[in-house]
Amino acid sequence: MTPRATVDPRVLVRRLTERDAPDAAAAVRALKPRGTEGAVVDEAAIAAFLAREENVLLVACAGTVPVGHAVAYVLDRVDGARPMVLLYEVEVDSECRREGIGRALVERVTDLAREIAATKTWVLTDPANRAAQRLYASCEAGPASEQLLFVWPGRDNVVHVE
Repeated sequence: MTPRATVDPRVLVRRLTERDAPDAAAAVRALKPRGTEGAVVDEAAIAAFLAREENVLLVACAGTVPVGHAVAYVLDRVDGARPMVLLYEVEVDSECRREGIGRALVERVTDLAREIAATKTWVLTDPANRAAQRLYASCEAGPASEQLLFVWPGRDNVVHVE
């Protein structure tokens, strides 16, 4: 078994809740590269996200400064078996990479999965994203198969209710 992440003890990883929406919005704004999807954060939207128990936002802070975050989703299974966890995103400040922060965030997600008796935790990553592959491998994950990911282009599928 690989040892747990060694992170500066001044870095605290915690799960945010609805009442943490202002801090959550500030952390995501600080960590998302400008011009990328999700870089513009609406505080009301993040509060609604955090209000749902199946949505997980973890933030790593050095003191009061956010240095990383992870987003995960607890997914119910149609067969009624135990849930599974999708690790959707890990972001670490570029000045703080390779210090164990990403690994600490991933380990907290997998800890959560164990706490809820999830069948598995899974993540998708781009084949060219070697840093993400190293991170996930350091946390004892490995490629599941040669599956393909299909994505539909964004459409205005929003139903407007008056």
